Amino acid sequence: MSGILCSAWLVKRFGTRNVILVTMSCALIGMMILSLALWLTSPLLFAVGLGVFGASFGSAEVAINVEGAAVEREMNKTVLPMMHGFYSLGTLAGAGVGMALTAFGVPATVHILLAALVGIAPIYIAIQAIPDGTGKNAADGTQHGEKGVPFYRDIQLLLIGVVVLAMAFAEGSANDWLPLLMVDGHGFSPTSGSLIYAGFTLGMTVGRFTGGWFIDRYSRVAVVRASALMGALGIGLIILSIAPGSQECLLYLGTRCLAGLPSDHFCRQRYRPRCTDPRQRGSNDRLSGFPRRAAAAGLSRRTLWIT
Repeated sequence: MSGILCSAWLVKRFGTRNVILVTMSCALIGMMILSLALWLTSPLLFAVGLGVFGASFGSAEVAINVEGAAVEREMNKTVLPMMHGFYSLGTLAGAGVGMALTAFGVPATVHILLAALVGIAPIYIAIQAIPDGTGKNAADGTQHGEKGVPFYRDIQLLLIGVVVLAMAFAEGSANDWLPLLMVDGHGFSPTSGSLIYAGFTLGMTVGRFTGGWFIDRYSRVAVVRASALMGALGIGLIILSIAPGSQECLLYLGTRCLAGLPSDHFCRQRYRPRCTDPRQRGSNDRLSGFPRRAAAAGLSRRTLWIT
């Protein structure tokens, strides 16, 4: 949360390119600290690693979304869901590798270290394609733009935030707790838990890659309603079902994760004059941060019930 809350100032001060480069580099360092902490069995060092990784990745998430929104605005086409799809594709690949390493008995220390090392090359190659200056002093341009009520008094904008918050509760809870819930709650093996999580990320990947087409064809409101219902069905099945094979419901939960995207698009288009400020573009990340931390506090199944 600290990284997310600082991200607006960082983007306005240094631009998205510099923020992404520095924060993602620090996130990799945080992963290496985590690997070392596991090897030394040091809870204090592990907490430090989590803090470095969380703060860095939180800021990077917002900066990446600001850059993606700028690309979409330049293209004048719905492409951000596809960009999010590549994020989910990476998560799916990570879940697959994690399942394989777990099956072969590779310790978490080695796994985390390998993940950090693998992430170095893509970051430093991809950063070359990001232009310098995006997001810098964004608020200055809004001083002479459309005038209206402050964003915290705009009921429509706040309601959009509530929708995003609800969707983020489900996604955040699943990201943090699905493997543990399946292993401890439903009796699956650790490898099966990773496989089930891979099914969830597969649903997210498909939903996000196809999200732009559904949004353009059926409207954002229709997609939000349909995918929210799918998400509610998936969550209910996950909590209540005890039969083997019930993990198929995770696909419904995963595909519903595209529901947060049309609300984000609606926010940017409906409030485009004001959404040049990265503080407002990053609102989705701030809202999604709370439920994930709530789940981390030990609310796993109760958090799913709340959503």
